[in-house]
Amino acid sequence: MKNNYSVQFFIIILTLVVVVSCNDSTSPLPESDTLILNDSNYVELNEFIFNSNEEIRLSYLNLAEDSRCPFGAVCVWEGNAKVDVAFITENVTHLLELNTHSDFQRDTTINNYYIKLIDVEPYPQLDSSHVNKDGRIKIYITKN
Repeated sequence: MKNNYSVQFFIIILTLVVVVSCNDSTSPLPESDTLILNDSNYVELNEFIFNSNEEIRLSYLNLAEDSRCPFGAVCVWEGNAKVDVAFITENVTHLLELNTHSDFQRDTTINNYYIKLIDVEPYPQLDSSHVNKDGRIKIYITKN
């Protein structure tokens, strides 16, 4: 009889482990709204932010280029950081390239949503190799 309870206990534990491990950890939607309109939003690399009332999502996909002049350096120009961003509205994904330098595209409008890149962090340092694996962007979104 004791052996039968041990087998049942093992089956219950195994079932719980399978159910918990089947949780969809790739789901891009957090449990609460994280995209605030008419305000600056920080977005971590490979993170989605969303606004459920507007049914919009935005993700920082990649630092495509970073030629910004590092702190402590003397440079001919300030440089530019280019990021790849996904903006999803009406179930359509719009892939964007936005820049920090004003000579390049810093903003866009999609389906009445104005999107502007404000900043890319971290800023390059002179004394270290700049690898943006844990970076984030600051982005402003408003509805026209």
